[in-house]
Amino acid sequence: MLEIEKEEFTINQANGKPVSPTWLKSTIIRLGEARFQVGLGGLHSSEKSMTVVSNKKNVMRNADVASFYPRIIINEELYPEQLGEKFLSVYEGIVTTRLKAKAEGDKATAESLKIVINGSFGKFGSKYSKLFASELMLAVTFTGQLSLLMLIERLEMASIPVVSANTDGVEYFCPRKRVSKALKIIKKWEKLTGFTMDNDEYISLHARDVNNYVAKYKDHVKSKGAYKALDDMPILKKNPQVPICFTAVRDFIEHGTKIEKTIRKCKDVAQFTSSCKVQGGGMYNGEKLGATVRWYYNRSGTPILRVKPNAQGTHGKVAMTDDCKPMLDLTKKRPKDLDYDWYITYAYRMLGDLG
Repeated sequence: MLEIEKEEFTINQANGKPVSPTWLKSTIIRLGEARFQVGLGGLHSSEKSMTVVSNKKNVMRNADVASFYPRIIINEELYPEQLGEKFLSVYEGIVTTRLKAKAEGDKATAESLKIVINGSFGKFGSKYSKLFASELMLAVTFTGQLSLLMLIERLEMASIPVVSANTDGVEYFCPRKRVSKALKIIKKWEKLTGFTMDNDEYISLHARDVNNYVAKYKDHVKSKGAYKALDDMPILKKNPQVPICFTAVRDFIEHGTKIEKTIRKCKDVAQFTSSCKVQGGGMYNGEKLGATVRWYYNRSGTPILRVKPNAQGTHGKVAMTDDCKPMLDLTKKRPKDLDYDWYITYAYRMLGDLG
C-alpha cells in the first residue's frame, strides 16, 4: 500500500470530490482465499452468491467496529480547518450520546443521531457544505481501509479465514478451537488502533453480494440491502421492489417456512407492490400515471412505458414492469388477479442468488 502513501490525490474542481487514480480502481488485494477492493469510499470484498453455515468444526463469526468513521475522526483529531477544533468536541458529544442511546435500547434516538454523524462525515466531500474538506474524507476512508486490512492479514496469518469485509467490519469462518485466538487478535488490534469491535456469531450467512445478505443468528435474523424486511425499511426508503419475495426468503432461512406458504398467506397488499420514480412520467395503455408509479404483477398485465420518447422516437419500458398492473392507490384487499406464481418464481430466484 505504498502506492497510497505516495499518491498525490487531485480534486475535481467541478464537484469538489477526490479523483480516483486509475491504478486504484483496478487494484485487488488477495488475502487468503478472499479478494478485497480498496477505493475512495471504503473497503469491500468481492464475493457473490455465497452461503456459509456453521458446523461442529467451524463457526461463522463477525466483528464490526462501533462508529468506525466517527471514531477515526475523533481519534485522529480531524476537523475542517474553517471550523476549528471546536468541531471535535461537538461531534464527539453527538457520537457519545448516540452510543449511549443504542446501549439503552433507544432506537429512535440512536438511528436519528446515526444519520447526523454519518451525514456530517459525508459533508466532508460536499463543496457546498461548511464542513467541506476533501482531504479529511480521504484521511478517514484510507485509515479505515488500511486498519481493516491489517486485522484481516493478522487473522489470515493465524489460519482464520476471512470470507467477507465491508467498510467497518469483517466476517470470518473460524475453527471453533481457534475462536479464543481470534478474539485475542481482535483485542490486540483494538488496543493498537483505538477502535472497539462488536463480536457475534452466525448460524449461517447467505450473501448475494457484500451489500445484500441475510445473516441468521441464534435468536434473530439480520438482513441488508434488498433482503431487508419491509417493516425495517426507513420511512423514506426509495423504490421498494416486491418486498414479499424477500420476506419469503428471510422466513425460509430463519424458520424453514416454504416460500409458497409465506407468499400465499400474506394479506399486506404493500408487500406485493413495486414502485419507482420515472423521469418524465410513466403511462399504461396510453394513460398517463405521473412521475411515481406503483404496480403489482398479474397474468394479463402489460408494461408501463415512459411518456417521454427516446432518440428513436419510441417509448421505453420501465424496468421490471412486464406483466404488471398499476396500483397508484393502495387497496385494503389483495387484487383477485394477483399472480402468485410470479412472486413465487421470483423469490426462488432470489434464494438462488444467495448461493
